[in-house]
Amino acid sequence: MLVGNFYSDVWMPHQETRLRACTLDGYRRKWERHIAPAWAGVELDRVTAEGLERWLAAIPTAGAMHSAWAVMRSMLRRAERWGYASGDPTRRVEVGQRPLPPKRRLLTTGEIRLMLVGYHGHPLEPWALVSGTLGLRREEACGLRWSDLDLRSGRVEVRRALQSVAGRVVEVDPKTPLSSRDLWLPGFARRRLAEVKRGLSADGRRGRLVGGLAPDAVARRHLSHCRAEGLPWVPPMYIRHSWATSMLAAGVDVAVVSRMLGHADISTTVRYYLRPDDEVMRAAQAVWERALMRS
Repeated sequence: MLVGNFYSDVWMPHQETRLRACTLDGYRRKWERHIAPAWAGVELDRVTAEGLERWLAAIPTAGAMHSAWAVMRSMLRRAERWGYASGDPTRRVEVGQRPLPPKRRLLTTGEIRLMLVGYHGHPLEPWALVSGTLGLRREEACGLRWSDLDLRSGRVEVRRALQSVAGRVVEVDPKTPLSSRDLWLPGFARRRLAEVKRGLSADGRRGRLVGGLAPDAVARRHLSHCRAEGLPWVPPMYIRHSWATSMLAAGVDVAVVSRMLGHADISTTVRYYLRPDDEVMRAAQAVWERALMRS
């Protein structure tokens, strides 16, 4: 069987039964840009480790190389497992390590406060409030409807996400089963959202917090507003990271933060979010020093 036929007739139909639309869209782009031109017309059993290494070396950037390799490796391993190929050459391929990402810029707790204050009265203030106080993923914050918020108790039901897929905006299920979760707003955010909601029309109260905007449009307006007002800025994805690290720095248990983030595994929270800043680490050493001197 040709690699192209395996992709279109076997592998991709299987992925469509188990993955979200945005993930599938990413796989299709990697296939079209990097994999299909080199491999679509090749028989599965003629894919060799040498051919794969030469193909990877020709991809110009490390990020594109690693992402294309992840898709190709998944395809070839499933082809062997399901009997479409007699072997799996990916086990003999040497791939350079993915370079570490640059240290991300995150907002401090004080900067989160400044950002939220700076959004007062702005059409995207509801989005900023839920993003800055609940640690939502970008698509989760954009998918929230006013009906998802109980502003008497502060309870927020996260049940959907809004994504751009192949140029269309679609509602999808949350990323993982644990991503479908209930969260609680802090008091100041609950009270302010209640004020904003009272000023909306009946149609507005039935819609999304971001109105009819797509996630990319929200991100652009966020950048524009922060620049215009001189507010601390990070991309929407890093508002979530900033919230999580500030919660951990404030002493909230990592297991609680993990549950609030909707992580399926607490190790994800520890790996990506538990990064104490200099002040926290100095304070930790001071605590340990006092214990040492008392012993």
